[in-house]
Amino acid sequence: GCSVVFKTGALSGVMGISNYTRRLMFQVEMKRYAFTVGMILAGIVMSFVYGAVEPLPPPSFDTNQRVKLFLRLGIGSFIVGLGASMQHGCTSGHGLTGLARLSLRSWVAVPTFMAAGMLTAT
Repeated sequence: GCSVVFKTGALSGVMGISNYTRRLMFQVEMKRYAFTVGMILAGIVMSFVYGAVEPLPPPSFDTNQRVKLFLRLGIGSFIVGLGASMQHGCTSGHGLTGLARLSLRSWVAVPTFMAAGMLTAT
């Protein structure tokens, strides 16, 4: 991500790429395909380097537990995506790229994320 910022001035991140998911179907943009394929391949390579990942859901789960798990994952993913869209980026994007760029939005968002996380955890 950082090399893209320094070379081109364009930001790269999961939110920036995922905002254009619809465009992948209608317009060929190789950098978006490369980013998506790279993320998938990185996960596969890391699973070989560090050992296999546990299957999701675990084999011991019955059908009812599997349904509950996938519902929770789906609802949680939707809420995280909604929040990241409303904040114009995810927590790591604001924390890493936004703070380094001295973005006022990120300097407000990151302490807010931290405070909310501390309140939630305690």
